[in-house]
Amino acid sequence: MQQNTKGKGKAAPKRRNGSPSKMGMALGLLCLGGAGVAAYEFVGPPTIARGVSVFGTDLSGLTPSEAEKRLEAEWAKLGAQEIKVELKEFEIGDRTLTPAEAGVKFDATAMIKALPVERPVTASVAQMQGPAVPKAVTPVFVYNNVDGNLLKKWVEEARPANQPARAQWAGGRVKLTQEIPTWELDQTRLSTAWADALANNTALVVPLKAEDLKIKPEQLESIRTIVSEFNTKFSSGQVARSKNIKRAAELIDGTILMPGEVFDFNGVVGQRTSARGFHVAGVYVSGRHDFDFGGGICQVSTTLYNAVLLGELKVNARSPHSLPVPYVPLGRDAAVSWPNLDFKFTNDTKSPLAVAAEYRPGQLTFRILGEAKHPHDVSFETKFLGSWDNGVKYETDSSLGYGVERVVDRGGAGRRVRTYRIIKNGDQVVRRDDLGESIYRGGPRIVARNPNAKPPQATAPADSSAPAGTVASPVSAPTEG
Repeated sequence: MQQNTKGKGKAAPKRRNGSPSKMGMALGLLCLGGAGVAAYEFVGPPTIARGVSVFGTDLSGLTPSEAEKRLEAEWAKLGAQEIKVELKEFEIGDRTLTPAEAGVKFDATAMIKALPVERPVTASVAQMQGPAVPKAVTPVFVYNNVDGNLLKKWVEEARPANQPARAQWAGGRVKLTQEIPTWELDQTRLSTAWADALANNTALVVPLKAEDLKIKPEQLESIRTIVSEFNTKFSSGQVARSKNIKRAAELIDGTILMPGEVFDFNGVVGQRTSARGFHVAGVYVSGRHDFDFGGGICQVSTTLYNAVLLGELKVNARSPHSLPVPYVPLGRDAAVSWPNLDFKFTNDTKSPLAVAAEYRPGQLTFRILGEAKHPHDVSFETKFLGSWDNGVKYETDSSLGYGVERVVDRGGAGRRVRTYRIIKNGDQVVRRDDLGESIYRGGPRIVARNPNAKPPQATAPADSSAPAGTVASPVSAPTEG
């Protein structure tokens, strides 16, 4: 009997190994749809994600190695670019600096690692993803070794001068002036400043900080009275010398010394030149009287020296003159000369001190100002150790006539003394300080004459009425009046 198969399908043929047929695979892909096609089309090595840029350079689609080379080339240009330098606190002028000169480095390797990547796709899949979204990535710089030396130099050249605190004596009282510090480079914020400038493509705003105060307000307030004072007199008629005394006093007035700080006379007064307000006046030079800029300055140092002695402060350096001076006793002068012969003393107390100078026509006064008046009575004793004559030294002056002499320098005898400082508390001697020997070498009396001058010859009058055989009387040789 024949079987009726109408309406029944045939069984699908089977592969011997049991794997699906080609037709089955095709049907499977059709069922996956678009997702399957997209997955199939992601091919090739990873590249920088679409829309990513660094330094304004689009890195989309580049491999990491390609992107790194591109960035290194861009940094070579940017590192050599002149960046304007600005300061907010004061003017520095037109200054520029390259990142490379400052030691800023770009880390291309770290930059690549920080960038997003993706697999490249076919054009059909890229079209499905839509347009790239721009994404600027901040560069990775290395600022650890940023060099601030050039910036520091520029800041120091352009910054306003520090206005130090001062303590002066005016109107019978202590007058205090607070310190106004100047600026210095803030190295700790320099890397951040470079980062801001490069990230935003703007000028480098140099970070500054105010220098530390030398003396704090509460320390300044402790200077409230006179510790010691001394004055000397001079002729106000010697105009140039008086101006030098006044100028040096102005430079010193108000100087504050912290505990342990050394006062350096030449360092404070500086070189004596016309540009700095000094004039030519009489000076001593190796036992001779001469003229030079700053004549009279030694009276300033001497007056201050005696105020220091009365304040019982430590004297570091002091020298006597080559000749005695008329305004203080032997052994109590202090000669100075730029730049080597100096006068120095130390504030060896535990509190701030100030040096106040007061100039009046014909009188100079120095006061040491501090926390309290010195409690002791101070006096001096001078022991004379000997003297000697320096004789006469002759110089030739061809302009002088026969027998005529002219005193070039009056010189002076040499002298040697030792000075003591006696410190008393009431009637009781606290101590006796040996201030050392002072040797005034003096100098010879210098006289000019002309040893080659011939004596005048006697001559007969042109129209003589003397009888024959007589001789006219000789002319008398002139002598120094």
